[in-house]
Amino acid sequence: VELVSARAEQAGDVRPVLLLFQAAVLFVLFIACVNVVNLLLARGSERQQDLVVRLALGASRVQLARFAAAEGLLIGTGGGVLGCLIAYEIVALVRMLPPYLLPRMAEIRVDTMVLALAAGVSLVAGLSVGLTAAVRTVRSDLVHRWIPWPSRTASLSRLQRPSRALVAAETAAVMILLAGAGLLLTSFVKLTSVDRGLQADNVFTFRISLPQPRYQAAAAQFAFHDEFASLLQLTAGVTAVGASTGMLGQWGVGFTLEIDGEPVKGNVWFNHVTPGVFDTLRIPLRGRDFTAADRNQVANVAIVNETFVRRYFGGADPIGRLIRFQEWRGLEIIGVAGDTRTDALDGNVNPAIYVPQEVQTAAFSAPTYVVRGSNAGALPAAIRAAALRLQRDAVVFDAMTMDAFLARSVTTPKVYGMADGGGGRGGGRVAAVGRLPVF
Repeated sequence: VELVSARAEQAGDVRPVLLLFQAAVLFVLFIACVNVVNLLLARGSERQQDLVVRLALGASRVQLARFAAAEGLLIGTGGGVLGCLIAYEIVALVRMLPPYLLPRMAEIRVDTMVLALAAGVSLVAGLSVGLTAAVRTVRSDLVHRWIPWPSRTASLSRLQRPSRALVAAETAAVMILLAGAGLLLTSFVKLTSVDRGLQADNVFTFRISLPQPRYQAAAAQFAFHDEFASLLQLTAGVTAVGASTGMLGQWGVGFTLEIDGEPVKGNVWFNHVTPGVFDTLRIPLRGRDFTAADRNQVANVAIVNETFVRRYFGGADPIGRLIRFQEWRGLEIIGVAGDTRTDALDGNVNPAIYVPQEVQTAAFSAPTYVVRGSNAGALPAAIRAAALRLQRDAVVFDAMTMDAFLARSVTTPKVYGMADGGGGRGGGRVAAVGRLPVF
């Protein structure tokens, strides 16, 4: 049992990435402040004679320092106003991005809380910049221009020490930012080069939900999906069609496993799949695929992945061996499928068991389809026509190319709010992302 807060479940892996981005923004703010301070100090050096004249006319050093602080505050306020205006435009662009990139993306906006924070940061940054220049003004030797040259050179050297320290701090901050960006870029490149174990090109995926209670019975569900898959296979350009209870590796998880009568420990992912799923995704398969004859009252055959074989059979050939899994007794292993990565790329592949459709199990109330065709972009129209022909009240959702589906797992490493097809933590999150009611 894993107990988490609702906020942690909703934010998922997004929170640490956002904190990382916030840290990078603070580093950039620090670099900008250092640049402004150095510019003000350089400008102050050019205005030394003007300041000396002001002192001669009766101005105090405190008044000069107040003038320098006000100048910094004015710069900070102006920068904050400009930043808020830019933020409005950026937020509008961000909200146009796919909604799975960030949870609750539709609620992102520049509100009074954001404006108050921006005002506070602008005032603090402006005062910090202005006070730094003001301290320099109060402590500087304003009459160094009228003293002998050697002493003037030493005085100038002392006056340049704060600028040198700021430049050193700025350089250090830049190096930290560059190092962090380089590490993130390297990680991203490595993630994108991970072998998925399948071929996503020219594959279109979607889910379809049937109206209740007409399709509450398992027999009615299977009858619809059999006819629906047959119509899709007759579509021009379609070469393979398959369906499963959820995307492979993202549905249910079981705990009770026995191999040759011996119980073993470990969590195992499982899916109900139709014949053709492995062929559609071009997943390597040793042994044989499921056939229509394998559909029984209760499944008696299974296909396992390579990770399952390595973990529980030590790499030996498992075909023909019997296993007991959850409520299934006497499952004969008829094939070994290659490992697939359809979710996170930075984790380990889980052992998986695939079982055929069961006549008495209503496991296909909202299955995930994968369709391979010569032109995946033209498949939505064919899917629409096939669904309209069979049931006008069905709903197709999560419709996208397989490339777009897999892109979710490397959107940040990892900024995504993807919901899985039914398994995972909590047992059954269903995404309303990209919902396309086609009827």
